Amino acid sequence: MLLLVISVAVVVAVVWFFNQEENSRGRIDAQTLCPETGPVSVDIVLVDQTDTLNARQRAYVLNRLLELKDDVPKGGALQFFAIKADRSDVLKPVFTICNPGRGGEANPLVESQRRVETEWKERFEQPTLAVLSEVISPSEADISPIMEAIQSVAISTLNRKSVQGTPRTLTVVSDLLHNTPEFSQYQSQQTFSGFMNTRYFARVRTNLANTKVQILYVPRESASGIQGKRHALFWTEYFVEQGASDVRISRVEG
Repeated sequence: MLLLVISVAVVVAVVWFFNQEENSRGRIDAQTLCPETGPVSVDIVLVDQTDTLNARQRAYVLNRLLELKDDVPKGGALQFFAIKADRSDVLKPVFTICNPGRGGEANPLVESQRRVETEWKERFEQPTLAVLSEVISPSEADISPIMEAIQSVAISTLNRKSVQGTPRTLTVVSDLLHNTPEFSQYQSQQTFSGFMNTRYFARVRTNLANTKVQILYVPRESASGIQGKRHALFWTEYFVEQGASDVRISRVEG
């Protein structure tokens, strides 16, 4: 009888343990691999597809974005947006995926390390590499609605309740040469303090509170008279005015 009681107690304990482990992992979205309760972090990559990158610039950007991908924690989301000439098409992300974790992070009592590592490679790494190659491919357009794209990212992702309080980073790959009929930096090189009072800024401004911003600043020989410290300061003030917690601008080599 005592052995029976002990056996039952062991079975109950094992079932309870597995249930606790399952609950601690939470439910995972089958398509994005993200926790249904929300990702533990959000890394957004916004790539300007309205101008081309040369081969060296593409290699530099690819390496930097691969580093970003490798730093996404288990349960963290990686999301890609593109800046395109079609301003009606910027609300939808190109791709969203969460890091399911590497095999070495698996709990051997409830998970197969080999299966977890295979899922990471097939469902996270390989699709991410494919999307990276796609978003940094050469392309050109007549207009570059950078501010509207940033506003769309904030509306679509950054201001959602599920990511409030979650660490989030916005990485923008662009020459930062905003060019729309309403405002073009090819025609106007005013300071941000002057631009801030325009109707256009009132229309495109958004909420970037508690968001770290990293700019991979693409130099253009044809715009050497526009780009530079003054231009970078304009964009730094643009992000800070909208609540960004940290803004860093790094020049793309090549």
